[in-house]
Amino acid sequence: MKMVNWAAICIGAAALILPAWLVARESRTPRLRHAQIQALADAGCRCARRLGNVPGVDHCWDELEKKTKLLVAQAGETACYPLSERLFCPEDGGECITLNYNIVAGPKFAFCSKNEAMAAEAIWSRIALSARDFYGPEGQEADRRAHAALLDYARQVAANTPIEATQSHGCVGGMPGED
Repeated sequence: MKMVNWAAICIGAAALILPAWLVARESRTPRLRHAQIQALADAGCRCARRLGNVPGVDHCWDELEKKTKLLVAQAGETACYPLSERLFCPEDGGECITLNYNIVAGPKFAFCSKNEAMAAEAIWSRIALSARDFYGPEGQEADRRAHAALLDYARQVAANTPIEATQSHGCVGGMPGED
């Protein structure tokens, strides 16, 4: 009479069933889409902008960090003018998340959405790039006026003045012909 090794059968069944169950459970776990993560980043930025440079402002990013395991302190920045994009790009090659767009020269101010940043870039570009000689004295004066207009727009955004979506060309809006 042959004895059945129930322990071996149970271990074998667990070895087959457990991985399948874990995969099925993982596929039912809702994953945040890029747009949802970006919305959390935009909300964190608006909170931090509203509070200003006060102790504890880091709590504004708690929900984003909790839901994504993203560490805001590890974000990098682009080297662009007049706005620098502060972003986090996952090591796995996934889509980058923009935390904010900072004005490069002058007082620190963060634009919190791509629409805000594109409108700011369009305002600056319209004035700064109107100079015939961008690198000469006329260009320097145009850049000064453009920067003043950019700061004025930042004050409007801080006061919650509604903005309209604007197509810009440059670091935020891309170069003409780019998709």
